[in-house]
Amino acid sequence: MNTWVKSSTIKVNATASELREGIKSYYYSGNKKYSDITVNRTMYDANGTNTTNSTAATKYIYYIKLRRLISSVSTNQVLISKNSSSTITFDIPSTVV
Repeated sequence: MNTWVKSSTIKVNATASELREGIKSYYYSGNKKYSDITVNRTMYDANGTNTTNSTAATKYIYYIKLRRLISSVSTNQVLISKNSSSTITFDIPSTVV
């Protein structure tokens, strides 16, 4: 059974490294998953075009991947306490990729 693990504060436009630092304790020790994670960030501009310019970016998509296969689900729910007007959504995969 998963337990709630509070992350550090994570800004909306966080780098992949900042997001990883904020949530890695959940995957390693918080729920005894014992797996490190990698985080990749893809940015898109107002036209929906992939960009590497963080100033032009209006949408960020983060991909979180466990570095080793575990015997249970990696997560099944995310609770957000936000203090910005940004729209934040999560897609939780249902299969191992």
